[in-house]
Amino acid sequence: MRLANLIPVVLSLLLWALSVGESRATHIVGGEISYTDLGGGLYQIRLTVYRDCGPANVNGTGFDDYAKVGIFDDNGLYELMEVPLSSTNVSMVPVVMTNPCGTPPPDVCVEQAVYFANAFLPAIPQGYTLSYQRCCR
Repeated sequence: MRLANLIPVVLSLLLWALSVGESRATHIVGGEISYTDLGGGLYQIRLTVYRDCGPANVNGTGFDDYAKVGIFDDNGLYELMEVPLSSTNVSMVPVVMTNPCGTPPPDVCVEQAVYFANAFLPAIPQGYTLSYQRCCR
């Protein structure tokens, strides 16, 4: 490759590197979704979402009042549920570390929210897939 051809590439990379600034993020740190078969095609859906509640959460990111849970079958989206959050379902998660070689930072803070909803799902051979996604991860 000739030097004249490299100059635009090097200049572009240099301009890009100079334009990158500091970025900070506070977001969900994990979660799990499960269900309980209540019989007759009725299921209780349980979504547990974990968030950072320590000083690193500079934006004060909280939990959503409603979690949107998608229920999918083989044809795509079967139903989109808005699952409400009750304030009584928000609690702190104790930091337990059993490895003697590691010590968690003193300001580690994790909070959990548990969302519950019931859904009627007729039996189908391929079953259903449940999904939760929060904006802007």
